[in-house]
Amino acid sequence: MPFFDDMATALAEYPVADVTLEIVDVVVPGSARNVNEVATFRVRVHNNGPLNLINVSAR
Repeated sequence: MPFFDDMATALAEYPVADVTLEIVDVVVPGSARNVNEVATFRVRVHNNGPLNLINVSAR
């Protein structure tokens, strides 16, 4: 069934095609990040497509 195949493909590709991640509020100790140092940051998710995103998590 072409419609269902197309819909399944569109849903599988949605995160790549219509969602962007932006790393913001980066805090690095000192002037550069070195091995074994810990930095903090936040991730901002932008939904550019027609679907509503609820309870988004990144891994």
